[in-house]
Amino acid sequence: MGVVHKLTQEIMDFIVLQKRDEPSLSCRSIAKIVFERFGENVSKSSINNLLKEERLSSPVGRRSTALRTHKKQFKIPDTKRNQIQSDLSSSFGMPENAVQTEVHNVNTEKADLMDGAGAVLLRAAEWDLAKGPILADILDLQGEQNNQFLRVLSLLHGFHIDSIEKIHQYCGTGLWKLADFNQGGDFFVRWLDQFQDWKQYYLRFSIKSPGFFTKVSYFKLYLEDKMVLYLDTQGGAVWSSNVHSDLYASLAQATEALAKQILNNVQSVVLCGMCPKKQGQKTTSALYFQNLVEAFEGVHGKKIEMIGLIDEKSRELARFNADIHVRREFIAGVWPWQTEFQELLDSKKEMMSGKIPVSDSTPEIHFKEVKLASIFGQRGSVFKALRGFLLYEAFNSVPFAGLLSNLDSQQEAQKVVSAYLARWPYLTRGSVYQKISTGDRDDLSKKVRADNNRTEDDFLKMVGKSSVFGLTQAVGEMLNAYVQDRFFPEQYCGADFFTMHNRFYRLQGTITEGNRDYCVILNTSSEAPAYKEDLIFAAQAVNEAAIQTSRQKTLKILLK
Repeated sequence: MGVVHKLTQEIMDFIVLQKRDEPSLSCRSIAKIVFERFGENVSKSSINNLLKEERLSSPVGRRSTALRTHKKQFKIPDTKRNQIQSDLSSSFGMPENAVQTEVHNVNTEKADLMDGAGAVLLRAAEWDLAKGPILADILDLQGEQNNQFLRVLSLLHGFHIDSIEKIHQYCGTGLWKLADFNQGGDFFVRWLDQFQDWKQYYLRFSIKSPGFFTKVSYFKLYLEDKMVLYLDTQGGAVWSSNVHSDLYASLAQATEALAKQILNNVQSVVLCGMCPKKQGQKTTSALYFQNLVEAFEGVHGKKIEMIGLIDEKSRELARFNADIHVRREFIAGVWPWQTEFQELLDSKKEMMSGKIPVSDSTPEIHFKEVKLASIFGQRGSVFKALRGFLLYEAFNSVPFAGLLSNLDSQQEAQKVVSAYLARWPYLTRGSVYQKISTGDRDDLSKKVRADNNRTEDDFLKMVGKSSVFGLTQAVGEMLNAYVQDRFFPEQYCGADFFTMHNRFYRLQGTITEGNRDYCVILNTSSEAPAYKEDLIFAAQAVNEAAIQTSRQKTLKILLK
């Protein structure tokens, strides 16, 4: 068999996924894995060219920050995550240019619009909650061929399909496109025929679902000197206590972030702000951010020994040992209400400047890298090595924010700033910024959303349903509750499915899929202004969450 130079889309997706999951893999190793999986000999040069296009290729010598890894990598095993979910279930009963939300110059003909594009919010919830379809484990099915059917099942309720007859009658395209299913309704119905006892699967879902919908509120960092630091799982800030209860992530997302950003430092930790605002006063990072810097730098006595995953009820779900020899990297926002912002302003020496394109509404952000004069009182070499940046809007000489980072000087200033803007594209308009800047820090033990309280009652009411549509309704309702809680303003928590469908899920739109992005553009031209504002809020929350699809592409929701 000769060497394959022209790669199929399936093989390209597989190569990219392998490299993202294990950045240390060489092209030779990937070629071997591809041959074992597909029986195709792929040239190393073809793999390297693809990885360069995906910005996953590392030059000889020092690795890029996005891909930096270490010889000893730690990955939280699926078995460990599943065990956490099982324990919770038994007790019941996680640079590109920044993203703009609205687009104005997209040429989408009416014939290209698909029905129900707004149901991408339900898909966003499923991607946020699990690596693959939630029902894969419930039905004991694995593999991409089965996954495409399972994706349809999760969306049926979102399209108001609750009978076999309605599947046959459905003549739209949105359901199939969002599920990436190309076989059609008849083929899907024949696949359903292999299952008989749907009541059994429904009961299994009722037992296992609490694990999927577990919210991890923060990481608890245990240092050598017995000090404890708190990082919310969305990367909002470093907290001394009382982490804001809305800054949670799913168990799947939280464990993934923990493994990549803290345990291994494959990715830098990018914090929206150094610390939350204190009500009515200037805020200093005080000791807890300084301790984070020392912990990330591996200063003796401040090294991270263990890391706990804490849920919304302040329970420690799991605790992991940390490699004390790993140096970790961060980029953190510094806002005018923090005293360190003034210290950045006092740094007179400009080292370099530049600008970065962002969006239609904010054409570009200008930046200056400055030599720090007295940040944290220059208490030691680790603080002297910190890099400082000031951010400006175009045609404005007054900076609106700053950045601090411990990335070394070999990393270009533009890449550091771009990495921050890619993670926090909405800046002061973002939902996470709003939470860390309000000065209101909620007590986790006092705030538990309504969906967690009602879940068990819902199951008891619906347990008698023995058809597949009883299961799809349960999945749809729980995904809907997660969508409301995770992405929408607080007044939507507890809204019925009919309201959400009529306002949002039924919206038409288009899908464009690139090498790195999965973009859904929703047509909102006929929507009531009040509902559109709520949808803008939700789209920003989805985009800010950096949700990855099952093909490891970043989900973006835009409005037209």
